[in-house]
Formats: sequence, structure tokens, C-alpha cells
Amino acid sequence: MAVSYLNQCTIRILDIFYRHKIQFPAQQTKNSKRILLGYYKKNSHTLTNIKFCPLQPTIVNDIAQFVRDNFELDCYDEKSHKGLLKNVLMRVSSDNGAILLTLVLNCDEDEFINFESKIFKFFKKIMAQFAEIKGGFVNFNPKKTNKILSDTTLKIAGDDYILEKLENKTYKIGATSFFQVNPASAVNLFNVVKENIKPNSTILDAYGGVGAIGIYVSEKASKITLVEENENAIKMAYENFELNNVSNYEIFEGDAKKHFLDFKKQNRSFDYVILDPPRSGCEKDGLKTISKLAKNIIYVSCNPQTLRRDMS
Repeated sequence: MAVSYLNQCTIRILDIFYRHKIQFPAQQTKNSKRILLGYYKKNSHTLTNIKFCPLQPTIVNDIAQFVRDNFELDCYDEKSHKGLLKNVLMRVSSDNGAILLTLVLNCDEDEFINFESKIFKFFKKIMAQFAEIKGGFVNFNPKKTNKILSDTTLKIAGDDYILEKLENKTYKIGATSFFQVNPASAVNLFNVVKENIKPNSTILDAYGGVGAIGIYVSEKASKITLVEENENAIKMAYENFELNNVSNYEIFEGDAKKHFLDFKKQNRSFDYVILDPPRSGCEKDGLKTISKLAKNIIYVSCNPQTLRRDMS
């Protein structure tokens, strides 16, 4: 398969306030037990306490400071594997400013009963202070892992989702949904994808998430086939297709490689495959199967290193 690069586009990236998904690791100082939220120093797990970051909406800094001042339980310590609060996550809508706040905790659902009353009290307090916070969640992640989120999330208060808008498309986004962190740049990126699809095409939206790209290019499609393994993302994808009055779609839940092999066995083919994999890229076997399902592959990458590996 020949490879051509869509390198003639200029994507404008806003200098400040563009990042609408924020993940702050949490630590405490040794003696005063002051809570730190910020980012790790280069090549280390030493946390720099960030009180103002110009990459994200200003309100994020205010909410982070409220957490520092008002969270009454301890923070996670990597060395001892003790302490509760691992990370603070926020998803902010660039369309209306609504926020979903998630606390990642070092406990499972059974252990949560020991902290439940204080967590509910905290969310009541912070949501009273910030009307922009529309939903509060905890994610249970007791494992020793670099993975920030587990598959188990509990809503504490408020709404299940916020709404994000990309031009004339509207999306429901959950607390743990994957969605572009820079909505303004996502519009430019999705337009490049759309411009390179011919009308009335069959499209396989692999690793489709909540349906962001598939819905955006739906006017060019005779049919969209979305594949996604995350159960919550699948739920949101169904709702987003309906929300945008897109009816020419089908959704397959589960392991992407398995579905690709099934399509091959069924002699199915597509005009285009859109790949938008995680930072780790695509598995070799999956790519091999995909190359036999369509003549045209549009690969949307957030990691140049894995893109280069996959293209080779």
C-alpha cells in the first residue's frame, strides 16, 4: 500500500487557554502535609506545584487551589503505596464552560465506604463554590501503575456528561471519555480528514471513541462503521449519533483486532479506514488486517514516534 502524507495543512494552535482536559497528580509535603497539585519535573516523579498554568482555562487554577485548601484526606505516596488522592482530573467544555471533576482514589469500591462521607461533603462544598462544575466523580485505582484511570468510575453528584461543540456538531463527553484536548485545533484536524474523503464513501472509524471523527465526517459517508472497546465510550457514541441526527451508522463493541478479523472473514471492505489510536499506536497484527480492508487509510496520530513505527 502506497503512503501519502497530508502535509499541506496549517493547523492554528492557540497560544494560551487551549487545553480543555487537565490531569494533575497529587502529593503532600513531608512535614506540613500541604497538598501539591501540578506536573512532574522532567524525567522524574518530583511534583512541581502549579498555581497558574496559561495552557488551560483560568478557572482550572482556581478549582485546583480549592482542592489544595479544602480536601481533608491524605494524598497518595508512590513509595509506600499509602494515601488516598492520586490525581485530580477536569474536563472543561470550550463551548459553554461546564466542567466535570474527577478525583482518582487509591482504593476500591469496597474500601470507599471508609471515605464516602468526607468525599460527598467535599463535592457538595466545591460544587457550591463553582457553579461551572456540573458533575463530580471518583475513579477507583488502587493498583501500583502509571495508568491514571481504572475502568471503574462512580458519579458522586450532578450530571453524567457535558456538551462540547465542534462547528455544527455537538458531543456528549463523560468524565473519562477520550476527546481532543484542544477543541479549536480539533476542528482544523477533522476538516483535513473530511476534505480527503470522497462523497458517498463507506468509512470504518477504528478506535472511534465517542464518535467524534465519524460524526464530523458523516456527511461524506454512505455508512459509518465504528469500532470501540470502552463500554462508556460506546454508550456516549450511540447518544452522540442520535444527538447529531446521524442515522447511517453501526457500532461494534469490543476488541478492535477481533472485529477487523471478522470483517476480513466476512469479505467486508471499506472506502476509508480512519485510525485515531491511543499514544501507544496500533498493534502490528491489527494494522496488517486493516491494510486489507481498505485502499485508503487516514491515520490521525498524537505521537509522531508510534506513527513512524506504524507507517514502517
